[in-house]
Amino acid sequence: MDEDGRPPHDENETRRRLDGYLAAYPGLRGRVCRILLLHLHTEGRVRIEDVYRRAQRGEKWNTPTDPNVPSSKLWAADEKELINQIVVKLAVQHLAPDRVDEIVWAAHRRDEAQSLETLARMPGVPLELVAEKVSQYASLPRAAGIDRDTPVGTKVALMRRIISHRVEYIRIAKHHLRIQDLDWVLRRCVATDHGQGVVGGKAAGMVLAAAILDPCDACGSVDLPETAFVLTDVYDEFKQVNGLSHLEDHKYKEMEDVRANFRAIREIFRNAEFPARTADLLRIELNRWGEVPLIVRSSSVLEDNLVASFSGIYRSFFLLNQGPLEERLEALLGAIAEIYAGVFSPDAVSYRRRRNLLDEDERMGVMIQPVLGQHRGQYYMPDMAGVAFSRNDYRWNQRIRREDGLLRLVLGLGTRAVDRVGDYARMVPLDLPTMRPEGTPEEVMAASQKFVDVVDLRGGGFGRIPVAEALEAMRSDGIADYVSVYESGRLAVPVGSQVLTNAGSLCVTFDRLLARGQFTAQVTAMIKRLEEAYGTPVDVEFAVNEGQFYMLQCRPLGGEGSLLPAEIPENVPIPDRIFSAHRYVNSGELEKVDYVVLIDPRDYDKLDTIELRAEVAHVVGRLNDALAKHCFILMGPGRWGSRDIRLGIQVGYADISNASALVEIARTEDGYTPEPSFGTHFFQDLVEAGISYLPLYPDDPGAVFNEKFLRGSPNALLELSPGDAAFADTVQVVAVAQAAPGRSLRLAMDGEHNEALCYLES
Repeated sequence: MDEDGRPPHDENETRRRLDGYLAAYPGLRGRVCRILLLHLHTEGRVRIEDVYRRAQRGEKWNTPTDPNVPSSKLWAADEKELINQIVVKLAVQHLAPDRVDEIVWAAHRRDEAQSLETLARMPGVPLELVAEKVSQYASLPRAAGIDRDTPVGTKVALMRRIISHRVEYIRIAKHHLRIQDLDWVLRRCVATDHGQGVVGGKAAGMVLAAAILDPCDACGSVDLPETAFVLTDVYDEFKQVNGLSHLEDHKYKEMEDVRANFRAIREIFRNAEFPARTADLLRIELNRWGEVPLIVRSSSVLEDNLVASFSGIYRSFFLLNQGPLEERLEALLGAIAEIYAGVFSPDAVSYRRRRNLLDEDERMGVMIQPVLGQHRGQYYMPDMAGVAFSRNDYRWNQRIRREDGLLRLVLGLGTRAVDRVGDYARMVPLDLPTMRPEGTPEEVMAASQKFVDVVDLRGGGFGRIPVAEALEAMRSDGIADYVSVYESGRLAVPVGSQVLTNAGSLCVTFDRLLARGQFTAQVTAMIKRLEEAYGTPVDVEFAVNEGQFYMLQCRPLGGEGSLLPAEIPENVPIPDRIFSAHRYVNSGELEKVDYVVLIDPRDYDKLDTIELRAEVAHVVGRLNDALAKHCFILMGPGRWGSRDIRLGIQVGYADISNASALVEIARTEDGYTPEPSFGTHFFQDLVEAGISYLPLYPDDPGAVFNEKFLRGSPNALLELSPGDAAFADTVQVVAVAQAAPGRSLRLAMDGEHNEALCYLES
């Protein structure tokens, strides 16, 4: 030990390394010496004042003078060099070689970071140059796993350059995104020559979520799928090359014109040309990935931000990606063009209008990802997928707490977890993961997943197969975590890891997986950490493949927050009760409802063609526009917005955006009762828009469904939309002032007691 109690070191080795660094990086000589001196001073080896005094040339170094005159003199070049020589000698004497390495590389990294920040802020610098500089900086030696040496300003400049310009995003991301994350993105960008675009909101949220979760032990291992990011400047160039910039006026037109013009706009985009550079870069990506199924996803600059999430507004497309390269490229370009056209869709325009975002410059980025999964016979699919929410509005039991979150879980691809299809996902309250609303084994089986979304590699493309067929395909990989066995009137969790029971006797429950608790604990830890980082509730989409968790999307949840329970009077006369609900009720209240629009499932079922059913959605859209300034309740067959037109009306957001409340009527037909929309993109649209949501089960014992008022009142359809007279037997519009003169209609919902009542009051 030396006189200060520190272990001795090899001074010759320190001298050799330090001389080598100063010779290799002469521009850093002064900075390195200043940093070495600061370290020596901080560690108590020397005092800065003493070093400066040793370098004096006959003049006082710090003489008190006039307070308005600088007290320290400027050093001459030879004096500065003398200071540097003194510092080098002291460093050799007091600092070990490894310590010198650390100090010099830290100085080099800071110098490179400043250069990188300047480059990122300079207009017109090609993206390839920025990417090369970031890659070089990311490869510099640093303490393992620590990004502490990258100045925040450098990261912010890079985020603005390639990720997002939105201040609310940068405010969060600057604490979590690392230079390695930005390097990962830059190596996967498809951009124009100068690359002046960003990846867009959905991509930004995905990358940020993974970065937030990376240091969290309780969150387990979280990966990102391989991705190509088509930056927003490609969208700008696409419009410019094809003369489409004038379409920006489209969003300011009346909604009926927006709907009417969109079909033509979509065809124009489908037949437009992409710049040769974009096609070449995408051709390279397709070559790199090979013939694997792809998903092409929107990532507009406004998506998944703290103001509005745009959940379900823009489309994603699956591509089988098989065959000759040029055919695969043509299909990929077609999908991107379709996503670009979505900026002008009625749903997107209506959503931006409702959220006061119509004047924002909506630019579209795109993510292209190989579909997560593995080969299982002729099928390709992941183990399971789903969506998790840090807030749970699907509470059928008072023990379930809203703040503990909700998980929707399915086998195979995650479309059944987030979209509106005629099937069931496993709904998991994360605080009580084994609890479910069904009681008997027969009820559990009836409410279990019936189909699995897969990729059929033998030419079927993306589609669904019966769950029994999927389980047979998955059996060799193990299915015990996903199923329960039905025998002798009871459901039982498999005892061992191998399940030999015939697939026809199996029911998808995820009971064994949920009972162990590790998976739900991981998901809970993730959404809580993300909620803490974002400062608001969130939802995440994910897939699990071969046991690995993949983050697909993370978005803040909008809306007005949790509403207070409304008071429901007990003495309402039976004739004045219009409808009631006792399942999955959220709190809220509507006063003085002007209209009720009803499409009774029984009337909807009488429409015998797909074309007629599709036209009902257009009728709803026109009523939505006509009633924009009124408080109205929209009631129809559940599920609203379903992709299966037999089960619900295929409306988009633009068709229901002005409703004050939306009621899904779930009548039992042939033993099947549609699952409500909780947890789907559609449900999130309603939450964000402040539209009250209520599932209604008229066939439940004690449920109120006032046929006389709802179906027997005069139909105001012709007054509001005269051109839709042909649908007067299907679409009933009740004008409250006409049906009940001098009275008002109120909808009261008490989520705490799971009760809702719509009734007339004086």
